[in-house]
Amino acid sequence: MVLKDQFQVARHERTPFPPRSGGDVGAEPQEHEGLLAGNTKIQRKPVATRKSVPNIQQDQDDTTSSLTGSTTGVPSENAVALKPLWRVWMPEIACILLSAVLFIVIVIVLNRFDEQALPNWPLGITLNSFLALFTTMAKAAFLIPVCVAISQTQWSWFSQENKTSHSRPLYDLDIIDQASRGAWGAFVLLWRFRFQHIIVLGALLVTISALTSPITQLAVNLYMQDVVVGGEHADTQVVRDLRLTRDRVGRAARQASFQATFLDYTSFRETLPYTTVSTGGISCSTGNCTFNQYRSLAVCMKLANISSQVSRKSFEDPEMVNGTLLGGYEPNRTIWRASIPSGHEMYHQSKLAMFTDILNGNVTLGFQNDTILQQARIASFISIYTTPIIHNLTWWNSLSKTEFSVQEAVNHIDDFRHDATEVLFHLCVNTYETEVRKGVETTRVVSSSTVPLEETGRPFVDLDCEAPLLGGSYSCLRREDRWNETLDLKSPGDSSSDPPASGEEGFSADYGAMEEMAQWMRSYMAGYVSFTMLPDSRKNFIFEQYGGEFVLNLHQGVFFGPHTMPNPDLRQICLRNIYQNFATSLTALLRAGRPGMQQFVHGVFNVTGTASRDIPHVRIKWPWVSLLAVEIAVAALFLALTIAEQAGGQGSRFRDVKSSSLATLVALSEDCRAAAGGGLGPVGELERIAKTLDVRLEGAHIVLAEKAADEKSL
Repeated sequence: MVLKDQFQVARHERTPFPPRSGGDVGAEPQEHEGLLAGNTKIQRKPVATRKSVPNIQQDQDDTTSSLTGSTTGVPSENAVALKPLWRVWMPEIACILLSAVLFIVIVIVLNRFDEQALPNWPLGITLNSFLALFTTMAKAAFLIPVCVAISQTQWSWFSQENKTSHSRPLYDLDIIDQASRGAWGAFVLLWRFRFQHIIVLGALLVTISALTSPITQLAVNLYMQDVVVGGEHADTQVVRDLRLTRDRVGRAARQASFQATFLDYTSFRETLPYTTVSTGGISCSTGNCTFNQYRSLAVCMKLANISSQVSRKSFEDPEMVNGTLLGGYEPNRTIWRASIPSGHEMYHQSKLAMFTDILNGNVTLGFQNDTILQQARIASFISIYTTPIIHNLTWWNSLSKTEFSVQEAVNHIDDFRHDATEVLFHLCVNTYETEVRKGVETTRVVSSSTVPLEETGRPFVDLDCEAPLLGGSYSCLRREDRWNETLDLKSPGDSSSDPPASGEEGFSADYGAMEEMAQWMRSYMAGYVSFTMLPDSRKNFIFEQYGGEFVLNLHQGVFFGPHTMPNPDLRQICLRNIYQNFATSLTALLRAGRPGMQQFVHGVFNVTGTASRDIPHVRIKWPWVSLLAVEIAVAALFLALTIAEQAGGQGSRFRDVKSSSLATLVALSEDCRAAAGGGLGPVGELERIAKTLDVRLEGAHIVLAEKAADEKSL
């Protein structure tokens, strides 16, 4: 008989679990039998059934229906009241609210420290550990109702009221149970159910929740930001005046001539950055310091091409040489004489010859119209040199791939011409920007200014040196009577540096200091070099050098390098850069000296900067946090749909079953148990059988689909 034929349920009363079969009130006690494999019966002690289920009163809810619960199938006066939905699902709703509260706490804390310094909490707690803890708690809070709702939804999946199918495999019961326990089971449910029921919404949440914690950790990004700190020092030095009796400017010029070439690493294709030669000129206790723009007395240079003023003459008789023949005399070769109006001349037979010296007094060949530079001039150097003329560049272009000898290079020079250059060094005022980051100094020259306080229109320094290098003499006349005269330069504007202790606002140098620099510069930057190939039968050459390393680098690295000889434009660039290296080195040495070894200028003034430290700061990427918000919202939606489904229909009778294992145990009919194997066995075998059994929820029991159909037909 059909279940509803066994007993009547009042329209306003429902029972959660009506008995599957009826009996008389006075019936004999029934024995509970358990089915095992092979239909072996286990005899148990008879237990009498109760006549009625105790009445459970609904708390203050008159709208809740009641139901007669008698094992006899006859309506009883004792009614069983169903709990209201809000009371049944109160713990799960509270979990959703708790999850939302935890998320709000996360948002408040992250917003508090967004773009702020990383908090220093006790016990080594970090912002990441806080986020991990509260994310885990929020996830656990919304997963509890989700898993409960998944378990509750299984009854509607097997119910007749489900319109998508009339029966389900018994194996689905195990899949839903596993989905309520973890991410893997939820993933299997998604794969099997394919969005056929709202239960997949919960399974999707359980699956994605495995990634919640690592993804939300991406929201916290750290970056370093400079923060000004007190009690630290940031100082650099500036030069406002040079004095012969106090400072050692000559030794600074000597050291600069070495640094200009030793520190080069580009073959003079590029100038040395100021930071490269200014090592140790900054004192920064934190390793991160910034300075406002400041100004300091410096040495600048300017170059002019005076090749148009070179006179060229050739002859064969060595008796016509009125000076030094560079490289000596080689018979049967032409002697060349190159001279300029200043009285400097170069005699040579070599294709690779150069000569450089200082100009005397007021003489200038390239800056006659620049009276300001002439007034601030320290020294002017002229260079006379041969420039190879090469018609076929094929061999020269292959130098980067093959080795070559000097003899080969000379043989590939078709002819040469004579060129000349004037380089003027003068006092100037440089404006600097300095920054120290992680202990590395970066100083940049922003601008240079040369404006005498009183313009006279004539040179301040009047050098009187002996004839150019005759007899190897570098001596110049010293004018001690002028040593105390000063050349004053205007400051190019209000300086942001600290005012000097003396109260002076301008920049100056006395005559003695400028004269000292000029004479030492001549000693280390003037000279000549000649390279002469001897006849092929001897396969030898004559190399003659007079001067220091600076002169040698002029010859080999600038004028007659393998890449500058066939490229006149590159030669001019390298020529300018080597002299600029000297000016930069001398300026840096005057300011900072040789740290830990030698201080050249003792009248320097300190410029105070701002010391800071790299403090870790927090930047929150909110899209990563929004994942948790979406999960909480979807969990609330899934719970609401599940509760709404329990509000009416057949599923409302099981509204408080949830994830109860006992409910699943008693819901299986004896026929289902028997068809599924009748007892415990290997899991693989149980799963195989369960996949072949189609069942449905009929009344309060899960029965075989075929049997349920047969009962309906009766």
